[in-house]
Amino acid sequence: MKIESVKKRIAVNTATNLARYSSSILVVFLITPFIIHNVGNDIYGVWVIILSLLSYAAMLEFGLQESLVKLVSGYEAKGDNKKINEVFSFSIWSMSLFSILCFLVFYFVLPNFLDVFIKNQANMQVAEALLMVLSFDVAIILLKFVFNGMIYGFQLYYIKNTLDIVLSVANPLMIFLFIRGGLDFMALAWAKLIVDALALLIYMAIAKWNFRPLRLMIRGLRMETLREIFSIGIKIFSSSTAQRATRNAQPLIIAFYLPVHWNTLYAIPARLVDYGTDMLYVLSQGYMPIFSEYKAKGEDKLIRSLYFRNTRYILAFFSPIAILFLFFGEPFIRIWIGAEYADKGETVLVLLSAAMLVNSLQPLLQRMLIGVGKINIVVNLAILSSLFLFISGVVLTKLFGINGMAGSIFLTAVITQAFWFRYVPGLLKIRISEYFLNCYSRVSICLTAMFALAALLKSYHYPRNYLEITLETGAALVLYAFMVWFLVLRKDEKAFLQEKAAHMLHLAPGGARL
Repeated sequence: MKIESVKKRIAVNTATNLARYSSSILVVFLITPFIIHNVGNDIYGVWVIILSLLSYAAMLEFGLQESLVKLVSGYEAKGDNKKINEVFSFSIWSMSLFSILCFLVFYFVLPNFLDVFIKNQANMQVAEALLMVLSFDVAIILLKFVFNGMIYGFQLYYIKNTLDIVLSVANPLMIFLFIRGGLDFMALAWAKLIVDALALLIYMAIAKWNFRPLRLMIRGLRMETLREIFSIGIKIFSSSTAQRATRNAQPLIIAFYLPVHWNTLYAIPARLVDYGTDMLYVLSQGYMPIFSEYKAKGEDKLIRSLYFRNTRYILAFFSPIAILFLFFGEPFIRIWIGAEYADKGETVLVLLSAAMLVNSLQPLLQRMLIGVGKINIVVNLAILSSLFLFISGVVLTKLFGINGMAGSIFLTAVITQAFWFRYVPGLLKIRISEYFLNCYSRVSICLTAMFALAALLKSYHYPRNYLEITLETGAALVLYAFMVWFLVLRKDEKAFLQEKAAHMLHLAPGGARL
C-alpha cells in the first residue's frame, strides 16, 4: 500500500471520528442537564454506578474486535472468503456464549451485591429496575463487538461513524420523549437498550451488504483459527482491560465511601474531561499501521521523523483544549448544570484536566510502541499504573473524597509520563535533550503563552454565559493560532497548508477564483 493511500485513510478516519465525537459532546451537552433535573442527583448517581458495573462485561471481548480488524482486512486482501467466514463464525459463537453468561450474571447474581455500593433502599429499587433492562443490553453490546470488528476490517469507518452519529442523536431523543411520556428514570435504560439493539441490526446488515458471501458456519471450524483470533488481541486487551477496570472502578470507590449523589458531582467534570481524552485518542488512532510499515522496512529514521513531527502537530492542536478545560471548565459547568456542580466539582475538574494535559505530551507513544513491536512494555506499564491508580484512589478518596480520586488520576499520569520520558529517547536512540528539542521546543513557548493568556482572561472577566465563554476562549485560541503559525510551523509546512487552503477555496496560484 502506498504511503499516500495510508495518509488519505488516516485523514478520512480521523475526520469522521472527530465528527462522531463532536456530535457525542453536543448530545451530552444538551441532554445531561435535562436528565439530572428530571431524575435528580441520587438516581443519576445510581445510573452512573450501574453503567460502571455493566462496563465490566466489555472485558469479555478479549481483544476480539482488534483481532477481527486485522484478520478480516488481511483475508479480504487475499480473497480468502472461507477464512473470513470461519473467523466470523468463531467470533459469533464465542461472543454468544459470553453474552448468555453475562446476562445470567447481571440479571440474577449482581442485584444481590448492589448494597455494597448503594445504601439507600429506595435507590436500591431503582438500581434493580435498571438492571432488569440493562442485563439484556449487555448481551447486545458483546455481539456488537463482532460486527464492529467486521466493519472496521472492511475499512468502512466512514459508514460506521456516520451511523454512530445518527444513533447518538436517537438515544437522547428517545430519553426526552420517554421522560415526557411519564417513564421517569427507566427512560434511560429503555432508550439505551432500543438504540443498541437497532445498532446491532444495522451493523449486521452492513456486514452482509459489503460481503455477500458472509455466512455463519457450524461445521469445518478449526481450533487454530480460534487461537489465531484471540492470540492477536490478547496483549492489547490486557492493557486496555487494566485501564478500563480502573476507570470503571472510580464511581464504585466513591460510592463505597460517600453517599450516592457524590457520584453525580464527580461524573459531570469527569464526563467533560473524558470527551477531551477521547479526542486525543481519535487524533492518534491512524498512525500505528504506518509505524508498523516503517519498522518492517527498517526505516528507523522515518519512524523518528514521523513521531517527532506528528507529536508536535497533535500537541499543538490538542493541548490548548486541555488548558481551556483548566480555566474555563468551572464557569462552563456553572452555566451548563448549576452552581453546586461547579463549586463541588471545581477541584476535580482542575486535577482531571491537568492529568489530560500531562497525558497529551506524548500522544503517539503507544501507537509507536505497538507499531515497532514493543507491546510488552505498554502492557506491563498499563497494568502497574492501573494498580497504582486503584490503590491510590482508594486511599485518597477515603481521605479527601472525590478530590482524592481526581488527585490519584493526576498523580498516576505524572508518574507514568515521567517513566516514558526516560524510556522513549533510549528506544529512539537519541539523547533526552534532543527528544525535547524535536518535540517540545517550539510548542512549549506557545502553550506557556496560552496558559498565561487563559488565566489572564478569566481573572480579568469571569464569564457568566455561553456567549462570554465563547468570546474569551475564541480570543485565546485565535491568538494561540497566530503564535503556532509563526513559531511552530516551518516554511515547508506553511507552504503545504497554504496550497491546501487555496485548493479548498478553488483559488488559482495568483489568487483569482477559478
